[in-house]
This record gives sequence, C-alpha cells and structure tokens, in this order.
Amino acid sequence: IGYMCFFACNNLKRAVWGTSCNTIESSMFENGGLEKIIIPENVNSIRQNAFGTFNFRSKIEIAILGMKTAFWNSIPREAIVYCLAGSTAQRQAQLAGAEIHPLSEFIFEN
Repeated sequence: IGYMCFFACNNLKRAVWGTSCNTIESSMFENGGLEKIIIPENVNSIRQNAFGTFNFRSKIEIAILGMKTAFWNSIPREAIVYCLAGSTAQRQAQLAGAEIHPLSEFIFEN
C-alpha cells in the first residue's frame, strides 16, 4: 500500500492494519479523519509523517502490538500510543512527548 494512499480520507475513522504489509508508508493517513488504528506485530516501521504533521481535531489513538515496531520520526504529539512496556514504540513515544498507555487499556469499539 503506497505513499499517501489514504491522504485526506476524512471518513476513515478506524483501521486495523493487515498482516501482509510490514510498513506504513510516509503520509499514508495525513490530513484525514483517522481516530484509531491497530498496528500488528509484523509491522517493522512506520515511516515519516505517516499520520501527518498537523494538529488533529482530536487525539489519534495508535495501538502497537509489536515489541520492535519503529517510528521514523512520525509520532504526532497529539497521539495516544498504546504499546507494550519496554517496546521500541514506547521509547520513541516518550522521546516525542506523546501520551503513552499500556496496550491492555486500548478499546476498539465499532
């Protein structure tokens, strides 16, 4: 799935990333309405500005299931990151100043 493929998709509110793609490309969800996403453990990297660089209307909730999933300078300050203790995502979210919660607290309602 390519660069900017969900750019400005305001009606896309929730997503569960598939296990067949191991990268979330640059600007993939930029300028859209994404509120929640689940990222499986097979995802190795979340590229730069995958979720955009603008101020969100509300916080975006990102649930990262893997220990080694890495952000490439792409964690928005407006993000709430749900992840495993000691994971790469937890360390990077701390450095970015994002709000962090244990993965067990993530709720993905329909």
